Amino acid sequence: MGNYHIEIGKQLKARRLEQKKELKDIAKDTKVTEDYLEAIETGRIEIFPSAVYYNLFARSYAQELGMDTDQLFVISSAESLELERIENLGPEAAEKEIQELESKEKKYSVAKTAMWISGFIVIIFIVVLLIFTSGKDAGTPPTASDLNAESTYYAGEEMSADYDIMSDELSDDSLGDNATSVMNPDPKMRLQIESNALSWIRLIADGDTILNGNFEAGHRQTIEADNQFVITAGNPNGLTLKLNDTLLGPISPYGQPARNIEINRLNKDQFFIKNRESNSGETDGGGF
Repeated sequence: MGNYHIEIGKQLKARRLEQKKELKDIAKDTKVTEDYLEAIETGRIEIFPSAVYYNLFARSYAQELGMDTDQLFVISSAESLELERIENLGPEAAEKEIQELESKEKKYSVAKTAMWISGFIVIIFIVVLLIFTSGKDAGTPPTASDLNAESTYYAGEEMSADYDIMSDELSDDSLGDNATSVMNPDPKMRLQIESNALSWIRLIADGDTILNGNFEAGHRQTIEADNQFVITAGNPNGLTLKLNDTLLGPISPYGQPARNIEINRLNKDQFFIKNRESNSGETDGGGF
């Protein structure tokens, strides 16, 4: 509120006290409520619908006290025209018009609040939906004890070194016996898994996650891929693996958690136990 309205309010209040009049007496004679009269005296113009209504009631107040309103108030030409219209209505009609304006303002405020609340609810719903959707695809991650980075093995250090050499040096001329199988691969690579004990496993076939969770004891499953399997297991010794009906050796020679073990068409022979039956008299049967 500006000093202009505060100064007018001080002058009106001083004149009223000088004449020993109460606000209720002024309200009765001017038909302006005591709340508005008190607001005029304190310069609180913001409670009026517009400056025009403030000027109307303040001028009525000043006239009731016998003050020169033209000298007391300075208004614009536009305000003057609107003030003239409202003065013709009279104080009671002006008060009724103010009440209608206040009622409209309250309805607008309620509608605006409802709109903000609705928007907030929609945002919360979208956030919850996004969280639920992202969580649904996350799967069950391995625990720290299951997959400790420091104790992760890639099918043994010796075997991993062999894979690196193969990846760097393998060519069409050096494939040897594998050349035919690489040039004319099987239609599908079939990985057969049987669980002898509870084990957490994640299996990716050709880039798609097929398994991601606990594999119960006694459970078995066959997964097909064109080129590649990637296996992560918390208890690899609890799993029996066969590729195209041929038994594979342990993917972790010490039974510790294994991560991202890759079996593909080029390196698959490194995982086979080729002479197990002839050397130990054992069969390669895994229950499949």
